[in-house]
Amino acid sequence: MRTTLLLALSCLPFIAQAQFLDQDFDGNSAYPLPYVIDTTAGNLWQVGPPQKAFFNTAHSGSRVIVTDTLNTYATQNNSFFTMKADLSQIGWYPVFYLRFYHAFQMDSLHAGGYAQVSWDDGATWVNIFDDWLMPQTIENYDDQWQPFALDTLSNDELGFTGASGSTAGGGQWASTTVCWTNLGFPISDSLFIRFNLYSDSAAQSMDGWMIDDVTLEGYFAHPIAEYTKKDDFFMAIPNPVDDRLFVLFDVDEPNTDAFVALYDMQGREVKVLSNGPVPVGVEHLLVQRGELPGAAGMMLLKARIGEREHEEKILFGP
Repeated sequence: MRTTLLLALSCLPFIAQAQFLDQDFDGNSAYPLPYVIDTTAGNLWQVGPPQKAFFNTAHSGSRVIVTDTLNTYATQNNSFFTMKADLSQIGWYPVFYLRFYHAFQMDSLHAGGYAQVSWDDGATWVNIFDDWLMPQTIENYDDQWQPFALDTLSNDELGFTGASGSTAGGGQWASTTVCWTNLGFPISDSLFIRFNLYSDSAAQSMDGWMIDDVTLEGYFAHPIAEYTKKDDFFMAIPNPVDDRLFVLFDVDEPNTDAFVALYDMQGREVKVLSNGPVPVGVEHLLVQRGELPGAAGMMLLKARIGEREHEEKILFGP
């Protein structure tokens, strides 16, 4: 089924062209996704060839947007740049997605990168991983196309920290995709995306955050799910859980029944995360620690996806 899906999706551009906006920072974009770098003193974002110890190669071309092309980031820093996407160009496509390639090297938890979105022309902002204005799927892959976990930074924002790339591959580039279902645009016809670098007073200076090849595309199906490299994929991350648990699993057949729930160690049902048919692709579930009753301790995550079953112990913090 996976091969059939991949072939079907690969044929879609020949059936009808998807709407595509992109920014490669080399000036080669036919339909560029505009960006503005904040001019506040201390802002670190620059566009140019990366020339640092860990950051030394663009994802494509020669130029990227990076937290300084030459120097490491400073402590107690907040730097951002903003992109504006005209959603009226997405039209009638049933899904639209934001994808960007990025590399990061930051002091774990004390420094990190996070993205925010605004649906009201920049009046209010929300962390992109907490944005439930529209149903969405979020996927983070390392250079070996293996999912990786997010972390909560010391400013309580959920984002990227530590070093990107896999141990096996030794690469630095990762990819993140956020896919929304096109239900209409209730607040604005524009999507604003803000990329933030944050460091606290305890952070050790490192290369920071580097971003390249940002795209926004209207399409007919989620574009990344078929890249998951193994069948019967199921992941619950992170474990132990401090504040959020993400559950991801793949579905190869349409309208597969998926039941996913948390139980206490006495076998009592605590919270149902999924109960019903799900579409083909990678399903993404989220549970907040505050939604679960009781003190810290172990819970049992049970899943029945079609005819396959999964069971795993999850440790929740206070």
